[in-house]
Amino acid sequence: MNSYNQSTMGASSCLFRFKKLRDRHHKTVSSNTITSTGHAIHEFAARYHRHCWKAGVQTDISVWRGIADAVLVGSGLRNEDKDDFLALAEGFVNSEIIPAPEKNVALEKTIHTRDERFFGTPDRVVLIDNETVAIDDWKSWRRIPPESECRRHIQLPYYAMILQDNMPDLKTFNLRFLFLRYGRETTWTLDRFDVGKFREQMVAAADTLDGITDFPARGGADCVWCEFTGQCPLVKEGEIEIIRDMKEAEKQAGRLCALQAKVKALTGKLKDFVETGGPVAVEGAILNFHPRLTVEFDVPTVGRAFKKAGVALEKVLAEASINAAAIKRVGKSAKMDKESVSEILATGEEKVGTTFRFKRAEDDGEDE
Repeated sequence: MNSYNQSTMGASSCLFRFKKLRDRHHKTVSSNTITSTGHAIHEFAARYHRHCWKAGVQTDISVWRGIADAVLVGSGLRNEDKDDFLALAEGFVNSEIIPAPEKNVALEKTIHTRDERFFGTPDRVVLIDNETVAIDDWKSWRRIPPESECRRHIQLPYYAMILQDNMPDLKTFNLRFLFLRYGRETTWTLDRFDVGKFREQMVAAADTLDGITDFPARGGADCVWCEFTGQCPLVKEGEIEIIRDMKEAEKQAGRLCALQAKVKALTGKLKDFVETGGPVAVEGAILNFHPRLTVEFDVPTVGRAFKKAGVALEKVLAEASINAAAIKRVGKSAKMDKESVSEILATGEEKVGTTFRFKRAEDDGEDE
């Protein structure tokens, strides 16, 4: 029986990469060898935690630069990467509160299920009490995914699954991604039943993977940062084009910029034609001004409705825009019942407009 971490399970869409990761997952990198910005920021976080614990404080912004400079010594980071690391380190201390060590805090500690089948290394685990645990992961991503995408990411539920296996009394799992570049976080909570269902899915997937003997490569989103592209048969055969360095990225970005300018100009010309000449049919799709239904909300009305329900206006205004998704998020975080949230959603005013795009014949539903 093989053992799996979240990286190998996540890579199973490309069995070539999956096997490479599975075969090497027991190898470890020396904690004294910081070879990337990611390793450096986690080393910084560990040192910052130790400093705050020793000083008996939850944060100490005055010392961050000294700790960061110490991490940079012998880090192996290129000069062009050092400023990026410093920005991430500063983002960490401005966003993070260090829990007291008596809360049972574990930093980058590898954990296994009791049968050794699943393992992982959370950035930080804080045992709040015997029934509640907080699991954090610090991200240096340049993109902040929407909450729905974060919830689909298997990494934090994977850690929750392993912790539940070791501590069956746990009932509540508070999960959090902290996006260091922007000081923003995405949080959600799973209960023991959610984690149990997730475990069933992982066990079924692992059972399937245990029986696979052929490991073909398959192109996908992971190709952009796959560490095995030099060995990938699809790359060698030219079926997948990989941007490997900044020079190539600049070249392709130049092509993209030029193409976008051409698309913008051509779109404008087609808009002018379709407005008077009518829709254009191309290979089963219709280019036209298609109807688009949206719902607009009056912010004062929404704010008063939430205030009546006991929700602070600040929670509403913290949303980037007041739309149906935002209202549902605020209602859920405030633990409002569905009927109350539906009443607020009913205050929206439907607006019918148009959007210029291709639409296939089978796509006969209106945009919302």
